[in-house]
Amino acid sequence: MQRARSDEEKRERRDSILETALAMYEREPSYAAFTMAELAREAGLAKGTLYLYFTHKEEVFLALVGTLLEEWFDDVDGRLERGRGEWDAERAAGVVVESIRGRATLARLLAILPAIVEQNVELEAALAFKRRELERCLETGGRLEGRLKFLRPGQGGRLVMHLHAVIIGVWQLAEPSPVVRRVMEQPGMEPARMDFERDLHAVLLALLRGMEMEGGAGDPRG
Repeated sequence: MQRARSDEEKRERRDSILETALAMYEREPSYAAFTMAELAREAGLAKGTLYLYFTHKEEVFLALVGTLLEEWFDDVDGRLERGRGEWDAERAAGVVVESIRGRATLARLLAILPAIVEQNVELEAALAFKRRELERCLETGGRLEGRLKFLRPGQGGRLVMHLHAVIIGVWQLAEPSPVVRRVMEQPGMEPARMDFERDLHAVLLALLRGMEMEGGAGDPRG
């Protein structure tokens, strides 16, 4: 493949690498099985060229999460802007669940982000990622405050961070390991089975109704 020389060509090459990485991960959603050598091969690049864009696979995955998060934030923001009037907890919970529907890859990546991906990234990459994530949380949080009148100024961003934590937790329980999945299929285990969308909605609704009853009580600074 011809060497990318201009800044635009380099951005396009980087985006192309991430598209290839996403396709690989969706085909085989295993972090352990993902290798830089295979990514270089599928992207049609020499391994040394790949390392000009990403120094290790943790950096690739951090970029993937960032890209998918941007898409999700854009979707949520669009839903909030298109809505009318004041929303209640039920509607807000429903909108969040609708926005995450069909985004299994994002939920799966968020679940491994703190425990695996972020453990081995450089400070500069982690700082850029976290700053952008915080920026989007605050932007979407401000829109939430416009719909949920029980939120005080500044609480919307914190709520979005809580939503991330809830999505990660519910996904991990709803998508267990193959062994635990077999356990959940045994007679008598029905009460322990989790359905991602159903239980995500239930947890979000409980969280939002609690905040609604308290009138947004709590320190937005955490």
